[in-house]
Amino acid sequence: GRRAALEAVLVEREREMEARLAVLSSRRAALEQQVGETRAAGEREVLLLEESFAARRLERDEEAQRLEESIAARQRQVGALEVEEQSRRQELRETEAEAVEREAVLSTSLANLDRSLQG
Repeated sequence: GRRAALEAVLVEREREMEARLAVLSSRRAALEQQVGETRAAGEREVLLLEESFAARRLERDEEAQRLEESIAARQRQVGALEVEEQSRRQELRETEAEAVEREAVLSTSLANLDRSLQG
């Protein structure tokens, strides 16, 4: 009887251990699934952040390109205005020279006329 009683106790404990092991195994599987889902969610989030970062970088690069083009266009405008201004200054110098020349011719003509009238 005593041996049978011990065997019965051992069998019962073995069943309890197997039941606990099944519970622990089930918990482990659930935790592994959670970890997998969390990792997958984290990886998706990282991908979204990388895509967002790349999109922002592209926008920034495009904006910088637009600004550079705008600056270059303004510089071309300024250059054209400077050329136009130099051209106008040259015209003004030529006009002033012509005016001085005409004044000298008129002065000479007036002096000649004055002399001929006095003569």
